[in-house]
Amino acid sequence: MQSQVRGLAAALTCPQVVEKTCGLRLPWRWLPNRRLWAHLAAAEGDSLTPPWPDLLISCGRKAALLSMAVRRASGGRVRTVHIQDPLVDPAAFDLVVVPQHDHLRGDNVLVSRGALHRVTPQLLASAADRFEGAIGRLPRPRLALLTGGSNRYFASPPDWLRQLGGEAATVMRQSGGSVLATISRRTPADARAALRDALVDVPHDYWEGEGENPYLAYLALADAILVTGDSTSMISEACATGAPVHVALPPLKRPARGVPHRFAAFYDSFRAAGAISWWEGGRSWTTAPGELPQRVTPLNDTAEIAAAVTRRLHLPEGAAAT
Repeated sequence: MQSQVRGLAAALTCPQVVEKTCGLRLPWRWLPNRRLWAHLAAAEGDSLTPPWPDLLISCGRKAALLSMAVRRASGGRVRTVHIQDPLVDPAAFDLVVVPQHDHLRGDNVLVSRGALHRVTPQLLASAADRFEGAIGRLPRPRLALLTGGSNRYFASPPDWLRQLGGEAATVMRQSGGSVLATISRRTPADARAALRDALVDVPHDYWEGEGENPYLAYLALADAILVTGDSTSMISEACATGAPVHVALPPLKRPARGVPHRFAAFYDSFRAAGAISWWEGGRSWTTAPGELPQRVTPLNDTAEIAAAVTRRLHLPEGAAAT
C-alpha cells in the first residue's frame, strides 16, 4: 500500500509530500466503511490535523475511512484520491484508482492494469549506480529472485522456497550466471534460511534484511526476474523493468478453493499482455549458456494514471500532498 501511494505521489511530482501511516481505533476497526462514520477520532497512529493538504492520496480499506474524514473536516477543500476498492460508494472521493482485476467502475474511477508503484527508469538507473560495485562482479546472466511470504491466500513453507531457490540456482549454474535473491518482511524466518541453503553452490547476492535494501538494484541489474505470485505489487514492479518476468505460484492455504478470482484475473491479464510467464524450472530458461534473455517492452501505467489524475482534478503545479 505504501509503495502504491508513494508511486503515485512521485509520478505527480508533488514538490511537498507528507507521509502519514494510520490505523483505525475501536469501534471503527470493526465497522464497515460508511461516510456517516468517517471521523478524525477514528485515526490511530500519525495525527491527522490541519493545515490540510491540497491533495490526499490514500490506499486500503482503513485509509479510505480516514480519507473521508479529512475531506469532511476540511469542508471539502482537500481533493482525495483513493487507491484500491474503498468498499464504499466511490463518490465519497474525488477519484478512485483500481486495478483492472477489480470490478469497481464509475465516472470517477480510473483503472490501471496492475498495482501502482514507484519504479521508473530514473530510479532504476540510480539504484544500479549505487550497487554496481557489489553486484557488477557477479556473472551474467543474472536472475533476480523476489520472494514474498504468507498472506491471506498463500503460504510460504520452507520446503517450497528451498525448492524454488534450488531451481533458480540450477538454472544459473547451467547458464554460467548468478542469482540476486531478496526476501520481504512477510517471509518467515525458516523460509529465509531454506532459501539461503539453496543458494550455497551458485554465485549469488542474498539480502535478508540487513543494511541498505538492494531491491531496486536487483530489478535494474537483473537479466530476468523470478517473482513469487503472492504479491501483485512485486509482479507489477518487475514488469516495469524490461526484463522477462517469470511467476512462481506459492502453495495455496485452501487448495480446494483454487486461486482467488482477483489473483487469477490479474495473472490472466498480465499473461495476455505478454508481461509474465509461469515459472517451470529449467523449462522456463531457453537461452544457451552465457546468452542473455531477450528484453521485453516494460509494462508501467503509473505515469498514465498520474496524468489522468492531474487532468481530472486540474491540479496546479506546486500542489502539496499527503
